[in-house]
Amino acid sequence: MSDRRLLALAVLACLAALLPGLARANGGQVRIDRQRVGPYDLTVTTSPTPLRVGLVDVSALVQRPGSDAYVLDARVLVTAEPRNGGEPIIHEATHDQATEPNYYAAEFEIPSAGTWRFTVRVEGPDGQGEAAFEAEVAGEGLFDRAGWVVWVIAGILGAGALWWLFSARGGDEEDDAEAGGEA
Repeated sequence: MSDRRLLALAVLACLAALLPGLARANGGQVRIDRQRVGPYDLTVTTSPTPLRVGLVDVSALVQRPGSDAYVLDARVLVTAEPRNGGEPIIHEATHDQATEPNYYAAEFEIPSAGTWRFTVRVEGPDGQGEAAFEAEVAGEGLFDRAGWVVWVIAGILGAGALWWLFSARGGDEEDDAEAGGEA
């Protein structure tokens, strides 16, 4: 294989290793694991992991204590409050925003880095309760600020590397034939 093909494959391998880090997967980090809140058990996850300035997802699973039965007719409120002062952000978590039908989810923007206190309040047919946790919110990463520009550049580089890899074929086959005839 020619040096040109090896270089193109190396560029593609680097792009392939870089781009999965840009993906944002749902699921996230468990912050509260089946904690009793009033008459319910509450599980809360956040994403992305780690939390960063920008769009965050806080998802809650409300269950009956001691069972796997879901409570699907509750009202779930998520409050995010910066510990260094500032206005709290309050959002209702709903099934419509969740990727799983048994979950409640709230998606909203976190405007600044630092320590944030998240409170999840459940109001349901059997009563109410709430739980809280603190989490560090990191500043925006390079790829978050660059957004779609990174994907466009990566696509152009990838297309260029593929073109370079496959356009080199004709010349290399001729070089291989000439080298084979001399031996």
